[in-house]
Amino acid sequence: ERLRGLRVVPETSWKTLGLLHALMLRHGLHLHGELRLESEIERGKGLASSTADLVAAYRAVTSFYGLPQRTDELEELLRAIEPSS
Repeated sequence: ERLRGLRVVPETSWKTLGLLHALMLRHGLHLHGELRLESEIERGKGLASSTADLVAAYRAVTSFYGLPQRTDELEELLRAIEPSS
């Protein structure tokens, strides 16, 4: 999946792309490049792998841009993307 010059791998990680888009809008970021997600949590087995991806992506981007990692912001973003979180 791509979003304005940003690629998320694996390409099935559309939820992560949605979170990154929300961060871009919220903080006026211009994200570009590739975010590669790797995990020991098996995908598609109901083990919260997509939520783990979302948290990792949030932490990576906020850390890279020197933004505060706010639990309330992360929870709000997660609820919008993963209603069962």
